[in-house]
Amino acid sequence: MRFLHAWRQGVRQARSRPRLVLLLYMVPLLPALGLAMLVLATVAPVWGRSLFAQKVLTGSWFGVWRHFTAIPENHLPVVLGPGLLLALVGTVVAQVVLSAGIFAALFGDRAAQGGDVCGGMRHFAFPFFRSFLWFFLGLGLAAAACGAVVRGFFKLAENQADARWDLAGVLVAGVLFFLLYVPLRGAYDLSRMATVRHGDRKTLRGFFKALLAVLRHPVLFFPLYASFLMAILVVHALFGWARLGFTGSHWSGMAALVLAQQTVMLVRGFLHLGCWGAAMEAYRMLGEVRYCRGTDKPLEAPPPAVPLEDVFR
Repeated sequence: MRFLHAWRQGVRQARSRPRLVLLLYMVPLLPALGLAMLVLATVAPVWGRSLFAQKVLTGSWFGVWRHFTAIPENHLPVVLGPGLLLALVGTVVAQVVLSAGIFAALFGDRAAQGGDVCGGMRHFAFPFFRSFLWFFLGLGLAAAACGAVVRGFFKLAENQADARWDLAGVLVAGVLFFLLYVPLRGAYDLSRMATVRHGDRKTLRGFFKALLAVLRHPVLFFPLYASFLMAILVVHALFGWARLGFTGSHWSGMAALVLAQQTVMLVRGFLHLGCWGAAMEAYRMLGEVRYCRGTDKPLEAPPPAVPLEDVFR
């Protein structure tokens, strides 16, 4: 099956490029560290090495902790509100810019420009931002559709006095979101690959043409993206299951918990790069089409030459 071949190629690409995996791992880590430093600067003067701090670390006194976070003088709502939003926006911007460099590095000498991470970021960051805009708008419409489905099922559950309709609504919305997400994500990836491979800049045209290509080959793209998405969800679910009921009350337990969580993030970076490598192999199978190429305008015939003696008449 073609998607299995693409999947193996993606994993092979991720295994052979550990530096790119490390870059993907660092992108969410740096904003998170900055946010953690802000939280520490806000909390440390109040906590110190007090009994309150120890009780919070062991999971006790959660009500007191909630009251502490709600006090405006502690500035923690500002850090966990606008600060968290700023960290999220910074992570998205960094991911878009870095993806331009990673795609150029994956294409290598076959890229239209660049061929390495720095060159790819320099040449393709702006068209990648425009591609992200189309993907974000499509994702917003998909989320709105799923929200409407959930509200409809919740209303049905209220009318029928049956909570099973609530669960059915969540499941139906989840399946619908996946069915909408895969074509949007495939179009987003394929249009960016076409930009790097051929240097074309018509991102909106490329997004819709790539979307049609994904819909024409569902057997290739749906299992491909589903496998990597499920792998990422399984890794996070295993970590959450292992984390359940575990409270690091000692520095060694806290260090082990942080190490396990960062290992999960590193594995997620590996799977992320593997997904891009697999999508690139699928793009090669489709013939590396120039999705972002503009329409070719016919050349106009030059005006007839005027004899020199007619000019001075």
